[in-house]
Amino acid sequence: MTTRYSYGGDEHIFVEVDEEMSLEAFFKSLSMTTAVRESRIKGVSEICPANASFQIKFDPDRISPEDMLAELKRLEVSAEKAESSIKTRIIEIPVFYNDPWTRETLMRFRERHQDPKRPISSMRRGSTISAGSRIS
Repeated sequence: MTTRYSYGGDEHIFVEVDEEMSLEAFFKSLSMTTAVRESRIKGVSEICPANASFQIKFDPDRISPEDMLAELKRLEVSAEKAESSIKTRIIEIPVFYNDPWTRETLMRFRERHQDPKRPISSMRRGSTISAGSRIS
């Protein structure tokens, strides 16, 4: 797994831990973003994690892009050795199908939804466009 770093303008660094979304890439990305938050690097204002990547917003007047990149690479080394676990819990949400409330919502939607074969009237009065017509 090769981590790729790219600059996003003057204030962002995008870090792609891996091209594929794997648990290994997820945990490494999670460890790195946690390490960035906990190390309180001067100038970091936002951390935006994703599955196998993340983006850091920083103030280039407080830390240079080169120094920010060096900090991230330093944290990557420790993230590779970090424990790969996460605390989870199961939340059960009751879901009803074909219940009276869902049926009522469905019927209201159908009443207000136009038949796709009928002409579509625009917001302006008198303007009608038939389904499938080309709009130039």
